[in-house]
Amino acid sequence: MLNFTHRFVRPLELTSDRLASLFAYLAMRLRGLGCIAVLIAGVPARAQSDAATIALATRVDSSTQQLLIAVDAPGGRLWCSLDTGFSALVAIDRNKARSLGIAEAVAQPTPDGNRPSRGDGSAKVTLQVGPLTLRDHPVIVRDFSPEAPDMDCVMGAALLRAHVIEFDYAAGRVQLHQAARFSGPSGSATVPLVFRTNPSVPFVATHVDMPDGSGRDLQIVVDTGCTYFALALVPPAATWIREGSATANFPDHSPAGSPHLLASRARHIKVGSFNIAEGVVALLDPGMRGVDDGLLGLGFLRRFGMWIDFDRQLMYLLPNHNIKTPQLFDASGLGFKRVANGYEVDVVLPDTPAVSADIRPGDRLIAIDGKPTADLGLAAVRERLSRAGERCELILERGQSRIVKSLKLATRL
Repeated sequence: MLNFTHRFVRPLELTSDRLASLFAYLAMRLRGLGCIAVLIAGVPARAQSDAATIALATRVDSSTQQLLIAVDAPGGRLWCSLDTGFSALVAIDRNKARSLGIAEAVAQPTPDGNRPSRGDGSAKVTLQVGPLTLRDHPVIVRDFSPEAPDMDCVMGAALLRAHVIEFDYAAGRVQLHQAARFSGPSGSATVPLVFRTNPSVPFVATHVDMPDGSGRDLQIVVDTGCTYFALALVPPAATWIREGSATANFPDHSPAGSPHLLASRARHIKVGSFNIAEGVVALLDPGMRGVDDGLLGLGFLRRFGMWIDFDRQLMYLLPNHNIKTPQLFDASGLGFKRVANGYEVDVVLPDTPAVSADIRPGDRLIAIDGKPTADLGLAAVRERLSRAGERCELILERGQSRIVKSLKLATRL
């Protein structure tokens, strides 16, 4: 996952402690814009059910807009991101684990045998997903980001690979279909999936055209944990776009003092028979093993009903009402971190509307357009600050004073 929380939760196959900390940044720091696949070759549990269709209890994460499913543990309920880029693993928030009485042990190698990430613990927990039981399942226990308070855990979608998994972003629904009795929905198109060394992580052929007329065929991880960008690319694909296209910084801190996260817009992103115009692409510097050219995220996937069929190695896509909705990009220059009952400004990009309005790091956002931010998820705050050409009113606290700022939003990408 990358972020809209931009601080997230998953281990990558990394080559050094520096890359490990960088992954922790990308997976946990990129508030609410999330992406980052965890490509670990685990053996998935094959939970079974005789039901043709299983409708799971579901909610939408208010910070990342990921679909969360209800997963019951002995001590209570967890809300888990069902993540196609997270292999066949489960990670549970440490605070939530404690509240449920889950006993944390010293970290063990992940189920695929990879060494644990720094700071991780481990446990064995019986998990219930609807009528499906994962008995005494090994889980990773780790600190989750406070930026995504709705999310208690991340579950690799491949753990449910005995079923065809339906993600309906328009309806906010996740369903499991018995694979042997499943046929593609009327009007949907099939897209071949590719499984490489890890049989639990799906790749898809993707073609990207840029405004300068250049284009390239890429191989991309289908990642429901990449929660804002249409694509998140790594070099050399990211370098190709960075050198020939207009870019803008996304307002969030970057690792090791490097520049802020860089983004660009693709002219078209083509997957199967579908062309999406003007999708936002994250350009990532760090090397990540096992992701080939990068990640296909919710900036693309939320425009469809999507079915993942692991056994047939197919993805079914059915356009929804978002199919032609333009993807917005920050129009303010403001980045936030979550604090008690709201958000605090921690990034103000130069030469942006935020500077013109004299908004400063440390200002606390109390309300936006009359709506208290304590009642808003981070995704709603970011969406309101991405409507170029509009004006919004921010109520802020600076020290002991309350101030009102009128912010004229402007196109930045």
